[in-house]
Amino acid sequence: MSERFEGPPPAFDPAVAVDAALTKLEEFTAQNAQEPFPHVYHLDPPPFIAGRTHRIKEQVGLLSSCIASIFSEKIRKKHNRIRKEKQDELLNAISILKKHYPYIYKFEQGSPTHQALAQRFFSTIKNFNALIDLNSPHASQKNNGNLWHTIRSYLCRIGGLSVTQEVICNKILLPNRKNFEDESSLKLFSKRFQIRSETSTTHRVSHIFQSKKVFVHQQDTELFWMKALSLLRKENVYFNSVEEELACIKQSPISETLTSKGAKWILEMRQVINPFPGEKYVVVGQFIKPTQGTGRGIPIPNSFSMTSTPTQTGFPHASQYTGWALSEMLIPKCPHRLDLLPTVSLILKNQHETANRLTLEAASLVKAKQIYSLRKKVFEKHLETFLILHESLSLSLLNSLLECELKKRKVKHYFATLKNHPTPFDCLSESYSLLMEQFVTKPYLALQNAWIENGTLVFNSRESAQQILEREIALKSKEVHFQAEKTDTEMEKAVLDFIGVLGPLLAVPSATIILQEFSEIINFAPPCLDTFAQKIQAATYRQALAFQAELQKDSLQNGEEDRIYECLKERLLEDIQLFSAAEPPPHFPIVEELSKYFEWRYVSQKS
Repeated sequence: MSERFEGPPPAFDPAVAVDAALTKLEEFTAQNAQEPFPHVYHLDPPPFIAGRTHRIKEQVGLLSSCIASIFSEKIRKKHNRIRKEKQDELLNAISILKKHYPYIYKFEQGSPTHQALAQRFFSTIKNFNALIDLNSPHASQKNNGNLWHTIRSYLCRIGGLSVTQEVICNKILLPNRKNFEDESSLKLFSKRFQIRSETSTTHRVSHIFQSKKVFVHQQDTELFWMKALSLLRKENVYFNSVEEELACIKQSPISETLTSKGAKWILEMRQVINPFPGEKYVVVGQFIKPTQGTGRGIPIPNSFSMTSTPTQTGFPHASQYTGWALSEMLIPKCPHRLDLLPTVSLILKNQHETANRLTLEAASLVKAKQIYSLRKKVFEKHLETFLILHESLSLSLLNSLLECELKKRKVKHYFATLKNHPTPFDCLSESYSLLMEQFVTKPYLALQNAWIENGTLVFNSRESAQQILEREIALKSKEVHFQAEKTDTEMEKAVLDFIGVLGPLLAVPSATIILQEFSEIINFAPPCLDTFAQKIQAATYRQALAFQAELQKDSLQNGEEDRIYECLKERLLEDIQLFSAAEPPPHFPIVEELSKYFEWRYVSQKS
């Protein structure tokens, strides 16, 4: 048996609960490791009995019990009771592991004991999921050719000992841990808005908060770019053109640190390159400088390296939808009981598979990049049409809450300025992406981190969690306003004003949706979503479904530009109609499913 967590726990230590839950799943997985289908029948092996002999005895006992139950209602009831008890234990263990996965991500960087627990966590979940997959349609069809397996499965099912869909549906799908890493609380701009040819809005705005500037010779920067280009090509990173490749490198911000080493100085340059949503490459290199000044440095050959960190979520970036998109943080990361969420569970499963394909399959990523390029081309070919539609969408969002005329003027000014931008589609997409990062992702992470640090006992009510979200939203509003006041570039100010208007507006319903998810984690009464929040939630799932469907289609065909044009226009018109309506449509199946689920979970955990 794998290593157990030992030692007295502190006042709040999830390791004890996680250890017990892992033990429960390990026992279940080990008992069913050689079975064609999972069941709850188990005989403890007597001393001195060989493994094969005991296995034969256990199989005979299983079949005898199942056959006996056909003729005895008393035995059937006994089997159903045993199965319910075992499944309740399993479901409780699954809930504990899903609830505490953020702790495990932290444990990976913790003490040796916590690191061992994290390794065991991922290994146990992998084995459990593999066992659950034995009951997938593909596996069932594969086993249909084995008559013995079919007979045993049938007898076990009617005998009340096979595991039901209540457990089978609860495969443990964990989100990408890299999406929960918050690199900087002040770095508002993470990508480019391209105002000048080689210095992006991103890079210039990030220096607002720098207290000390490191002076770098232009030739050092150019040499660093050449090294980055070489490393990207060695990694076979796909770009649609050489021009796009060079622009991506030159427009990605570089951070510099200068440290003394004897009589010399070491300049370290670090660049984060995001060629495409979900792709992240970090290039690092060092130069020897004779002085602390601006003189040219000498590159240290073996110091240049690049690391890749995929951050695919299976949810569309704004550039992968229509130029705007909401946030994957508005979809519950790990609902504890997927069997009670039939529609949402299917979306989550497809989202997980989409993220894996984009991470592991080069062809899927290339296809996604080609679709992006076509979407950008179509958008900018019909620029006036799409800017009018996007402006209408933004104004319909403002009209939902009867916002003031000043805010509407800022939105209109943003789109008027966007007409003259060299890459308006990228600028619009990054504006929405940044907006969601600051006003949805960061508040979500602030609440999650507070819960990890303090535990459930600190959150004695929904109000405690809500205050954390509201504080973070207020902080981001101040940061955006501060940067808007400091900038002297019209495009930067237009972007920041746009984010400053729509960010807080969308943050309010988003916070309610986040609280709904955390009601299951922290165990408080879930909030009731108002009309605007329901529309935001419905739009989020509509975007997820559209993205998944697009990547599942066959390879690109002739006439793809016309299809994308119609698709972009149709989706924007649907969103405008959704947010312009005074009331929500009469039926939001996913919204209703989530509302009933979280209410039921709160009541069941309280009882």
